[in-house]
Amino acid sequence: MKTIGIADFKKLVMDRLANPRDYAGRSLVLWNADCDKEGIGRRVIKQCCKMYNKENPNDQVWFRLSDFCFTMDDYTKQTCLHDEYIWNENTNEYHMHTEMNRFGILFNTGCYMLSDKENWLKFVNTHTNQNGGVFQDCAVIVCAHEDQSGSKDPRWILQEEQFGNNCDIYSIQPTFDEWATWVAPDCHPEVFKVVRAFIEKNGIGNEPYGFEYWQRIIYYLNNLIEDKGCLINQIPKKDVELELQGIFGTNNLTVNEFINFIYEQNTSI
Repeated sequence: MKTIGIADFKKLVMDRLANPRDYAGRSLVLWNADCDKEGIGRRVIKQCCKMYNKENPNDQVWFRLSDFCFTMDDYTKQTCLHDEYIWNENTNEYHMHTEMNRFGILFNTGCYMLSDKENWLKFVNTHTNQNGGVFQDCAVIVCAHEDQSGSKDPRWILQEEQFGNNCDIYSIQPTFDEWATWVAPDCHPEVFKVVRAFIEKNGIGNEPYGFEYWQRIIYYLNNLIEDKGCLINQIPKKDVELELQGIFGTNNLTVNEFINFIYEQNTSI
């Protein structure tokens, strides 16, 4: 397993978009990566598709999300739908825009039922399911959760040895400065300020997803500020507790310490 940063991962994705046949039959496996929309993996893939499309107007690409239905979904097609909300200056509203683009990346979340574990490993290692093989000009990127259940039940545990020689396994572990620079543009300034201050004082904690754990916190705090329309420490503490403890659990020591930390700070910009 190789440890890489965000810039390294971007290079890997861009090369797969530009030269997909160089990676035919290979899987890029992201070890213990957050598969959700706030995670580094999906966000970087989305950014890379947009960058590639800007540079290649005659070869528009997008990624397709692959989840629990990986055994049944048809990945043999050359194209995939790309749905995105785009701001309309005339109506001052977001409108859904749909395009049909080249199927450039298959991003598998690594989520499966225990009964499907062996089928998932086979899919990652062979790029085939009941419909046949993944489209040849599509690069495959998957999240591999070492213990998806969090129970330490040996039936759920994944090991590197279970992946074939065609799998390139990476752990995305950016430095704090690289992560902070990358995530800041998508943060409300107050949220970024207090999260950065907490991490600089206490570290990122022992959460399995590292910085990606904090990206989820940022996402929910951004939504709270937008909804309440005030400074973060002007939001009633009980509302912040309801939001974060509802997502991360009332017994989560890091979240509870962070909530208290918010109300000790001057978060004005």
